[in-house]
Amino acid sequence: MSYKSALQPSRRTPCTYIPIHCPLCPPTLSGEPRTIWKYNTLSHLICEHPEPIPGIPDTYKLPSIPGQLLVDMFTTQKEETWMGVAKEETVGYRKENELPGSDDMEAIKATAKRERAETLSLVEPHGKKVKT
Repeated sequence: MSYKSALQPSRRTPCTYIPIHCPLCPPTLSGEPRTIWKYNTLSHLICEHPEPIPGIPDTYKLPSIPGQLLVDMFTTQKEETWMGVAKEETVGYRKENELPGSDDMEAIKATAKRERAETLSLVEPHGKKVKT
């Protein structure tokens, strides 16, 4: 399946409801990362990865969201507006769930890129042997 056209919202096709990977889930039996739907990410996190609130029994909160997952799950205000979501609802929901707004995402994206760039690849280059 190709989701390339759904990666960037437009007035004509505002929806970016695509599958993304959850880095908090263990790999599937095939070794692949678990896939979830973008717009279901918060529900997935609270249902599958809730963090207990210390001192308050049977009460949970969203887990810390890794930078790349935050980038992958992000929906811009423009996309939400094009889909008919009122700006007040978006702002209120983000504040209530401590999620960044559209203006904050550029800094988060830059941080997520740096995190990926600083990781060490354990995959050996094609045709070259790695010394042990």
